[in-house]
Amino acid sequence: MYHNRMVNATVTLDRAVKHSGNISVTAKGLTDYSGLMRYIRVKSQARYRLSFWYLTTSETRHAFYGIMVNPQIREHIPPVDQWTRFEKVFTVSHPKAAEATFLILLCLRHGGSEKSQVWFDDVRLEMLAPEGVEQQ
Repeated sequence: MYHNRMVNATVTLDRAVKHSGNISVTAKGLTDYSGLMRYIRVKSQARYRLSFWYLTTSETRHAFYGIMVNPQIREHIPPVDQWTRFEKVFTVSHPKAAEATFLILLCLRHGGSEKSQVWFDDVRLEMLAPEGVEQQ
């Protein structure tokens, strides 16, 4: 779990609201950032796709995802009133390393109301190009 400048925000598992399977994760409340943070170790010199489904309440300004590779990817995603699939393709390219470790964040961002809430489900990280990437 991850919190940054929050008043009463929570991050919990939710068995009632989910896209598929048995459970989703939800962040709710007054917060700058609240959600999930996970370190990932992968093969360097490859392309990957991060994908997930998300849902928000109408009081939510936006959700956020971050992929802390070089260069960092930090983007807001708009509120949605039905489960919506999101994906981002990116390259991990550390020329002097066979593997790389980086951080993935999925958060409620600028939760300005106690009713601000986001759910994330079916989060996946897939390698798309295991043979490597061309140098540009």
